[in-house]
Amino acid sequence: MKQLDNSSEILLTDLISYFFKKSLHIFFVVLVFGICGVIYSLLLPNKYTSEAILVSSQSGAGSELKSLASKYGGIAALAGINLSGGESSRLEQAVELSKSWYFVETVTAKHDWKPSLMAANYWDAELRKLKLDQDVFDSATMSWKESDGESLEPSSWDTFSFVEEHFKVSFDNKTGFIQVSFEHLSPQFASEFVTVMIQELNAYFKSLDIQASSSNIDFLKEQIEKTEYKEMQNVFYNMIEDQSKTLILATANSEYLVRAIIPAKVAEVKSSPSRVIICITITFIGGALAILYFLISFLYRESQNDPKK
Repeated sequence: MKQLDNSSEILLTDLISYFFKKSLHIFFVVLVFGICGVIYSLLLPNKYTSEAILVSSQSGAGSELKSLASKYGGIAALAGINLSGGESSRLEQAVELSKSWYFVETVTAKHDWKPSLMAANYWDAELRKLKLDQDVFDSATMSWKESDGESLEPSSWDTFSFVEEHFKVSFDNKTGFIQVSFEHLSPQFASEFVTVMIQELNAYFKSLDIQASSSNIDFLKEQIEKTEYKEMQNVFYNMIEDQSKTLILATANSEYLVRAIIPAKVAEVKSSPSRVIICITITFIGGALAILYFLISFLYRESQNDPKK
């Protein structure tokens, strides 16, 4: 047992002595990795994040709708008119819609965002202008270049995948807040992207409700003409009044579904990359690899010098 302890002590002493002799080598490996980390981090372009906090614009309308639904929900359901669906469910629908391929594709095509999204090269801080990759997109002709007869224009799915990675939308059920953010090389485009996506969300639900309310009003008018019961006619008139309110609010209000309590701003400070963390991580990896290499080298040498072999 004592012999085993002595052997372990000798091995540990030899290991410490070996690492001390190789300390200069380890230092140079760490230094090289550290320099590479600095160079790599400096080559990474700055990215900027713009974010906004949204709340529902329909708090009052939602309470009126609940009141009407409690009175006439059954009749409305028979007539094919939906008076249910709370404020939170509409916001959850908006969140899911904003993250969908369909919505991203539609808005991207409408505002011709694909070059800014998929051909962005770097942000010129002095000119405050986004520079595009001319090997992929020709800014002079505003067209995608070709390679071997095939267009270099990214597919709709590739564009959506990029947006999905950098566009974040979340809904807090407790506060009712929707947080929207987008990260991009251009702080101006990031702000524009968030602002326009909010506008398009409002426009989508606004158009949806205008069409539904108009259709519902026409249908209810038909039902009034068909029925002879005064009470039923009064119910239908009340429902028409509610649908008319929705129609008027939707037509008049640009912030129909959500409004920004904290609007998107053009970021002054980058959000990524974190160059200090990158440098520390790469340097640490370099040190760990160097120590592991010399440890394996020491153990291999000891195994070769083992007198039992």
